[in-house]
Amino acid sequence: MSMAYHPFAMRVGAALLTWLDRRLAPDAMAWVRERCRALAAGAPDKDLFLAFSAASRRTGKAELELTAPELTEASGLRDG
Repeated sequence: MSMAYHPFAMRVGAALLTWLDRRLAPDAMAWVRERCRALAAGAPDKDLFLAFSAASRRTGKAELELTAPELTEASGLRDG
C-alpha cells in the first residue's frame, strides 16, 4: 500500500536525494534510491530498520557538508 506524503516531506526528500547524488558513488546512490522506492511502495517496517542500519555501510560515514548554495536551498525548504 502506497502512502501519501506531505508536500514538505516530498520537497525535503527530493533535495536530500539531490545532495546525496552529488556526493555518493553511483552504486551507493542506486542502493539509496532502491530503498526509498521500496519503502514508498509500502515495504514492511523491518525493511526501514534494515535500511537505516545498513546505510552507513553502503554510503560511507562522511558528513554531508552542504555548500553555501545548498544551505540556502535547505533554509528555503522550511515553511515560515
